[in-house]
Amino acid sequence: MCGWTDKSLDPAYTWERRQRGLTLPDSGPSSDFTTGTATGWFVGVTSVQPGSLQTAVLASPEMRKSSATCRMHLRYFLWDAGHTGLGATPLWVSLWRDDGQQAVLWRPESSSIRGWREATVFIGRVPGSFHVRLQSQRSVGRIGDVAIDQLTFLDCALPLPVPEEQCAAGQMCKRGGCVEQRQVCDSTDDCGDGSDEETCEGYWACDFDNGLCDWDLRSFSPLKWEMTSQRNISSTNPLKGPGRDHSTNSPSGHFLYVTVPDGGLKTDWASFQSPYLEPTNSTHPCKEEGVVEMKEL
Repeated sequence: MCGWTDKSLDPAYTWERRQRGLTLPDSGPSSDFTTGTATGWFVGVTSVQPGSLQTAVLASPEMRKSSATCRMHLRYFLWDAGHTGLGATPLWVSLWRDDGQQAVLWRPESSSIRGWREATVFIGRVPGSFHVRLQSQRSVGRIGDVAIDQLTFLDCALPLPVPEEQCAAGQMCKRGGCVEQRQVCDSTDDCGDGSDEETCEGYWACDFDNGLCDWDLRSFSPLKWEMTSQRNISSTNPLKGPGRDHSTNSPSGHFLYVTVPDGGLKTDWASFQSPYLEPTNSTHPCKEEGVVEMKEL
């Protein structure tokens, strides 16, 4: 399976390499995505009998030192062939670091469609070794109800070393290689050694890992912003929280998060305010950049 291995803890629910076969199945894809034929191969889950929740785990080969642009492209299949319900977490992708930290990278909408769908999973900068894991959790389901095909990793390499004269001023990495001007001082380690984030006079940035940086979270609304981390929200439930922060790309990194008041979420608003900024003009324009994650509850 191209280095991917089944890491499921219980043989009652696992991933396996399979194909449709000569007859039209009553569950699973009618063809793979790559060739569009009954003889093409894909990876799908086994059936799971009614009972307690079972988790199937498919792990990638070990990967090392991904770039900030690293992503994984895949085709996925979710179909509730037995009309028993897909459950809340039929499929999600997580990142497992060599230091033991786990972060949820992607979770699709849990809707049943008998067809292949497309997704891009953003992995981002990881300085050490890691694995990507595809996981499915169900208490009942037929064979092939969850399937994966055409897994591809894209743009995961760090900038290649080049002679210094080939880089524009201020865009040379200490380890060699160039970055684009827009990648300098954007709070992302694009060089792979952090050197593109070292000389940032004139920039004011806050990653919330060392406090609020004078941002004011007071609000008149029942909805409140708070500074927290994925580790504080949940380390086991893939449906809670964003899965990771953007700055450290880990569950221990901090971010601002809208809390849900007691009694559930209602139509409302929440706000937070920056500290006072210096005046700007046409020669010194001001712009704000940030990363936002939203999901439907």
